[in-house]
Amino acid sequence: MAISIRAKMILFIGLPAMTIFMAVLFWLLGFAEQQARLMHQAEMAEEAAAVAEQFDEYIGKAAQVADITARFIKLVPDLQDEEIYGILKGNVGLNRRIYGAAMAFEPGTYKEGNRLFSPYVYEDKAGGGLVEMDINEQVYDWYRDEQWQWWHLPKQRQEGVWTDPYFDEGAGNILMVTYAVPFQRNGAFGGVTTVDIDLERLGEDVNKAIPGVGDFVILGPDGRFIYSKDKEMILAHSIFDVLDARKNPSSAEAMVRRLLEGGSGEVTVEDLLDQGPVIHAYAPIPSTGWTFVALHPEKTVMAEFRKRRAMVIGGFAGAGVLMLMTLFFMSGKVAGPIRKLREQVLRVAEGDGEFQVSDFTSRDEIGELAKAFADLQEKVRDREVRLETARERTLSELLESAPDAMAVVDREGRICRINEKMEEMFGFSRMQVTGDSILRLLPEGEASEGPGRLSTLLRDPAQIGGATTMGLQGMRKGGDAFPVEIGMAPFHEPEGLMSVIVIRDMTQREEARRQVEAAAHAKSEFLAHMSHEIRTPLNAIIGFSQLLGRDDTLDDDTRRTVRTIERSGNHLLTLINDILEMSKIEAGQLTMNKESVSLRGIAEDMREMMGLKARQKGLQFELEWD
Repeated sequence: MAISIRAKMILFIGLPAMTIFMAVLFWLLGFAEQQARLMHQAEMAEEAAAVAEQFDEYIGKAAQVADITARFIKLVPDLQDEEIYGILKGNVGLNRRIYGAAMAFEPGTYKEGNRLFSPYVYEDKAGGGLVEMDINEQVYDWYRDEQWQWWHLPKQRQEGVWTDPYFDEGAGNILMVTYAVPFQRNGAFGGVTTVDIDLERLGEDVNKAIPGVGDFVILGPDGRFIYSKDKEMILAHSIFDVLDARKNPSSAEAMVRRLLEGGSGEVTVEDLLDQGPVIHAYAPIPSTGWTFVALHPEKTVMAEFRKRRAMVIGGFAGAGVLMLMTLFFMSGKVAGPIRKLREQVLRVAEGDGEFQVSDFTSRDEIGELAKAFADLQEKVRDREVRLETARERTLSELLESAPDAMAVVDREGRICRINEKMEEMFGFSRMQVTGDSILRLLPEGEASEGPGRLSTLLRDPAQIGGATTMGLQGMRKGGDAFPVEIGMAPFHEPEGLMSVIVIRDMTQREEARRQVEAAAHAKSEFLAHMSHEIRTPLNAIIGFSQLLGRDDTLDDDTRRTVRTIERSGNHLLTLINDILEMSKIEAGQLTMNKESVSLRGIAEDMREMMGLKARQKGLQFELEWD
């Protein structure tokens, strides 16, 4: 299938350029996306560190309440129950961060005879007020059961401690985390003061206190969830449980462990929290030993960039389409003259008009090509004229040098050219017969089938065989008819396939044929007369020899001699008859008869005829048979 210049320019220039253009564009966009991701990751890591610091400050203020309370109890040891509850109510009511506050005394250190005393105040979520209670053995055994970290850890470490998340059933009845700090009474461990943080409300409080935090989790040193908006994750699971459930590869586990090493940064983990690829920007919370992890779904982080990327791709695609349209328009400007040049070349090739070089006025390669083609056409025309002249001269010389009359005839039977021999034979000049039908040179009413066959072959010269000849009657200018032999052959002319006719005058040949026929006829008459003159005496000899052979008075030698004369006469008569049959041979009428003969008889006849000559010379001619 042919492809136009315009299509080639678009296919081999526009599309490759567009492909390279788009490939470079996508590479640049990919590079820009990578740089944007790195920039966002760095910003998120810095933001996570800042938020972790603010969160540490936020939660540290709640811890300061417990620290101040512990120091106050140390300084004022003789507090009454109402005063203690009043302090705890103040700790809870004046601090949004604090859900509940408690004092737990070492048995026997608060009042004699009171083994356990732990006043506790917390918010009533249903009623909106504060609830007072004494955590004692009737609620749970916090004193003996080591699972209650808020009592045992500060007592063991003698410093403030943040507990793991737990559900405080019977005293608060929420999911919480507690900060507990020990206090001294009379120079010895006297108990702990605590503040409780409502983990279910922590996210809302942190987002109010620190705007722009967004979705986050807080992990303990062992990977347990201190806080997550998914309440089922808190206390019940660690981040490693999530990895196992998601069947994440070991590389993801290695990245998660980086979160818990106490440093800051960011890692991207695939489908860790049912949010697809998520960028985890993390930073430590120094006062608690926890890790703050801000969760940024990659699709959200890169949404603005991808939106702008789509706009850029759309803009560049539009520019590419505009470029192709411009190339299409410009290719039409280039292909138009080429198409016009092609049309003129095809028209000239078909012989329809001249090449119009004036239609091409540009001074570029197309204009030069048009001028070159015009020059080529002129040279080809001159060459064709020279070739035609040379051909005409060669053909004329060939026709004139031919020993026979020759004519070139077209498919309609019109004479195109003749040679001098043709003029001499028929008495017409070239001017008189050129353009006339070849049948003009034949007598009217020619009875033979020759003219019809001649016309058929002239109409289709391709049917002319290698040796096509026919005998006809020609007619000279004066009207005299004479015998001719016509030979034909196909002949290629610029106008198409024609026929060349060779005509020979058969007058002399016909005269010679008539003379030969007359001589043959005279010979036949001579032989007919001579046959009677020769056979008459020969028949007499044969007849007398037969009569003598019947004479009973002849001796044997004489009888054999008479029979020899008879047989010799018969042989001579047979020979004469064969000679007289020559006329039949010339006429093709000789009849051959197949008959059986006696070879022994022929041999005996030869012995008797030749024996006489042999005896005359004193020889014997004998014939022996096996």
